[in-house]
Amino acid sequence: MLEKLFEQFVPSVPSAKNQRVQPEAPYIKGVPPVPPVPSEKTETEIIAELEVETYPRHVTCWTPAGNSMAVLAKDAGHEAFLLMMNPPPLPV
Repeated sequence: MLEKLFEQFVPSVPSAKNQRVQPEAPYIKGVPPVPPVPSEKTETEIIAELEVETYPRHVTCWTPAGNSMAVLAKDAGHEAFLLMMNPPPLPV
C-alpha cells in the first residue's frame, strides 16, 4: 500500500520492465490549455500605418535672413507649398 502511495507522487521512469508513464498532476487535468491571443493586426499592417504621413506636422521653413523656423503644414499640398516658397539658404 505504501508503494502505491509513493508511486502517486513520484514520477516513474519508463523502463523495459515498466512502460507506464506517470499521468499529469490532478490540478492540471481539468484546466484547458490557454490559446494564444491572436493579434488584431499583422506586423506588416502596423509598420504600414507607422510609415503613413500624418498631418498636421511641422515643416522646417527658412526666412530670407537664413533663420529656420518650424511651421505647421495642414496637408501634403500645403507642405509642398511651404517648402517651395521657403527654401533653405544657399551655402556661402
